[in-house]
Amino acid sequence: MKVLFLVSHLSGGGAERTVAYLSGYLARNGVDTCVLSVSDKKFYELDERVRYASLHIANEEKNIVDKWIKAVRRTVLINRFIAKEKPDVVFCMLYRMAKYLTLTKNRSYKLIVSERNNPAVVKAKKDVDLRRRIFSACNGIVFQTLRAQNYFPEEFRRKGAVIPNAVGNEQVYRISPVSDRAQKICAVGRLCRQKNYPLLIRAFKRVLEKHPAYVLEIYGNGPDLPALTELAGSLGISDRVRFCGMNPNVVQKIADAACYVLCSLYEGMPNALMEAMAAGVPCVAVDCPNGPAELIADGENGILIPCDEEDALVGAILKMIEDKQFAERCGLRAREILRTHGLETNAQQYLEFINDVVRENRT
Repeated sequence: MKVLFLVSHLSGGGAERTVAYLSGYLARNGVDTCVLSVSDKKFYELDERVRYASLHIANEEKNIVDKWIKAVRRTVLINRFIAKEKPDVVFCMLYRMAKYLTLTKNRSYKLIVSERNNPAVVKAKKDVDLRRRIFSACNGIVFQTLRAQNYFPEEFRRKGAVIPNAVGNEQVYRISPVSDRAQKICAVGRLCRQKNYPLLIRAFKRVLEKHPAYVLEIYGNGPDLPALTELAGSLGISDRVRFCGMNPNVVQKIADAACYVLCSLYEGMPNALMEAMAAGVPCVAVDCPNGPAELIADGENGILIPCDEEDALVGAILKMIEDKQFAERCGLRAREILRTHGLETNAQQYLEFINDVVRENRT
């Protein structure tokens, strides 16, 4: 069997991490595996058995004319590459990449796509129509949660399988929980509206009133960096908030944190939270749709709080700082995710689903 993963880039993100570990697993299990990237940006390394190709088309677009020219180039070059490769399956981990494919019923390969976020946040008619067109044309759909699958009508649900994210960062499997935690709070993720970092920075300002020695470390890049830097400055805590950028060893950097915080407005299945749990870090997460409630049992392996509520977030962080026995108990129980969401188990589910799609005459 021959599987081709189509991605925009490999420069970061949960979908791209999944492609990295899944392609390696398939290649190690005898599947002829190729990753085709539109741009040259690359953060994740691939298994040496995975063939990699790039179209060398930058993701950045200067103007509307440049946007359309690049869209045409992507469409032509992607379909030309697929015609040459002749894969049995084309897998778009981000379903929007399928917009560049020739979505006809008589295509020579099976198309699998994935819904990686809370589907309810897609509101614009053109985006809803694009998703409907792609889901109608594909042969299989991977959903990260049952809630996401149940959002869609039966015609799409019957094409799908629920496969949660795996703990795909191999570094976490080599980390032992620490007993002496640093005076720091950590968060990881793209600096954008979805991640709701202003809530965390405001809450941390209040945490500092009781624990002034602590620092907040935020790992990730994104368009909101200037605004977040300005917010920390306006609150007078610039010296206590550190924007650390992207780091390939981020899970090692956060492993000794007093707690990890996820305060997103919405998610699909948050990889960074899963990695923090796997590393044994006491975790606080908002109950946003979807993902955190599928991972955290409140008071057992972490703290789950209402979405976008600052008082609750302050209280949860203080609980992790001040009740060290509770925090360590949460951290140890969180490591169970290595068993329930292990890389091998998850990748095997993907492989079984891919095989099912190839065998079945799905439309």
